[in-house]
Amino acid sequence: MINDVDAAEAPRGGELPSPAFMPRGWVRSKPLPGSLAHHASRAEKAADLIGAIAAKARPGERIGSKDALRETCAVSVGTFNEAIKLALERGVISSRPGPGGGLFALEPPPLARMISWFRAASGNADALDNAMSIRGALAPLLAAEVLASITDAHQRELELQLALLHREHERGDVIEYVWAAWNLHAKIAGISTNALLEALYLSTMDVATSYLRTKLQQPGSTEITRAVWFDSFTATQDSLVAGIRDRDPEAIVGAICRTNPKVLLSPAPAEGTGTMV
Repeated sequence: MINDVDAAEAPRGGELPSPAFMPRGWVRSKPLPGSLAHHASRAEKAADLIGAIAAKARPGERIGSKDALRETCAVSVGTFNEAIKLALERGVISSRPGPGGGLFALEPPPLARMISWFRAASGNADALDNAMSIRGALAPLLAAEVLASITDAHQRELELQLALLHREHERGDVIEYVWAAWNLHAKIAGISTNALLEALYLSTMDVATSYLRTKLQQPGSTEITRAVWFDSFTATQDSLVAGIRDRDPEAIVGAICRTNPKVLLSPAPAEGTGTMV
C-alpha cells in the first residue's frame, strides 16, 4: 500500500543518513501516509448517497428511476452516470433498462461491505475506534507470528526504523515522523508469514493514518495545520520494539494497543506545547 521511503534511503549498517541528504523542501512535499480518500469527488459522494438509499431498501427492491435519483443527488448527467458506474462496481445496485426498469437494491457481498466501510472511514472518530478495537484483537495473533518468524536481520531493521523515528522526533518533522511510524509497523507486520493477517493489520493502521491526515492536513495540501505531541507515542514505539527484542508477547500486544493517532493530537501532562512544522 505505502512505499517504504525512509528505510529504503537508510544505509543497512545502522548509521543514519545525514539530514543534509533530506532537505526540508523535499521532505515537506510529501503528504502524510494513509490511502483512504481525504475528500470525495461529486461522483463519489453521489455514489455514496445511492448506496445509502439502496441499503435502506430490501434486496431486489426498486429504489427509483435514474432521473429521479439524479435529482436526489443534485448532480449533472455526466457526474450521475459516473456515480451509477461506481455504485454498480461496488455491488450495491443493479440496473435494468426498459419499462419497469430503473435501479434496484442489491445485498452486497461481505468483502464489498468491508470496502465500503473503509471508504467512509477517513476522518471518522467512530470508525477509528472500531479499527483500533479490531487491531487490538489482531495484536496477539501478530505477536505470535512475529515471535515465531523473526530473525536477527529483522530485529536490526526494526531498530534502524525506530532510530529513524527518533531522528524525526528530534527534528520535529511531523510528516516524516508519521511515515517512520507507518514504516515501523509495516516492517513488523511484514515479518508475519500470514498474508491475510498482515493485510488486515495494515488496513487498520491505514484507518489510523488516514484519520490523522484529515486532522493535520487540508485536502490537497502538505502543510500541517495543528500542533502534534511526540513523546508518549515515541515511548510506545520504544516499548514495542523492546518487546519484540525481549520476546515478550504481552509487551508487544500492550504497545500495539497503545499505538493510537489520538495520542499525537493531545499532550501528555509533561509534553509542553507541541510541535508544528
